Amino acid sequence: VAASKWRETYRQLFQEADKDNNGFLDIAEVKLLLRERLKALSTAKKNTAPEATEATEDAEAEAAARRSEEEYIDHCIEQADVNKDGKID
Repeated sequence: VAASKWRETYRQLFQEADKDNNGFLDIAEVKLLLRERLKALSTAKKNTAPEATEATEDAEAEAAARRSEEEYIDHCIEQADVNKDGKID
């Protein structure tokens, strides 16, 4: 039961991310999906964390976090694009 629910959840995420409905996730679709999920996680984390400190509000820290997110997204895509065709199926 848990496995089928897990599959259905990810199938729904895939379908939502597949904006052109071609059955594949291209790089742009994957990046959008991962950015949305990271943003949701970040928002949830901020809502449960103590008040932000000055360091986390600093523009330089924000820029570093965005670079780190982009590196993470690129890494995820690289791992998932097994045949290196620019699509994740």
